[in-house]
Amino acid sequence: ERSKTPIEPRISKQWYLKIESLAKNAYTAVESNEIQIIHESWKNTYFAWMKNPQDWCLSRQLVWGHTIPIVTCLDCSFQTAFIDTPTECSQCHGSHLKFEEDVFDTWFSSGLWPFVCFDTLPLNLLFTGHDILFFWAARMIMLGLYYKQTIPFKEIYLHPLVCDEQGRKMSKSLKNGIDIFHSDIPTITQGRIAPFEANHRCSHECAAGKNRHKVQDKVHQKRDDDDDCPTDALQPACGDIVKKTCQK
Repeated sequence: ERSKTPIEPRISKQWYLKIESLAKNAYTAVESNEIQIIHESWKNTYFAWMKNPQDWCLSRQLVWGHTIPIVTCLDCSFQTAFIDTPTECSQCHGSHLKFEEDVFDTWFSSGLWPFVCFDTLPLNLLFTGHDILFFWAARMIMLGLYYKQTIPFKEIYLHPLVCDEQGRKMSKSLKNGIDIFHSDIPTITQGRIAPFEANHRCSHECAAGKNRHKVQDKVHQKRDDDDDCPTDALQPACGDIVKKTCQK
């Protein structure tokens, strides 16, 4: 994509994870309000994914990442997963072993984050972008219910994205990102908070602060609509601190 060079696809074997039963449990956790998704409008998107799950391809042919813990005996072709690195085949006790070279999909490794970083679950809140509701949040729920028999968090607060002026997500491939060292970050942040349920389109002029008054108008309009400060939209994430700050 970045080099604009055609690449011929090659069929190869991949590792997959069956998630039908995992998705069913994750669906129930949100349907029963054990986990709440804010804003409510994103629940339908979540349910659509969980109702029609596709087996998850875990294999990635990258030079970095967590290597998939699979070993194949070259003597008897026995293949198995492992926790502690084996030195011989558990079937024929041969020593000619071939370890899997593929690494886990990034979202699988990321999905283990709550269990690696925190001793006590569930957490109160996950604050993340709506674009990775399925890629990250849903998968943490599925893995948490399977490995720990508990939900990883009680609430998911989905914030919008700062996109380019065409509404596209910023990426290195498209080269449509903004230079944060020459950008008006407060303006971008205000525009992100004001229409809190929609993505914020940010042109290079906006990023440079040239359209600051337009963004501020959105914030003031939000304040008039809510009869309160615009940052009320952030209260589920920031708690009383935000409200007290606005009242001063």
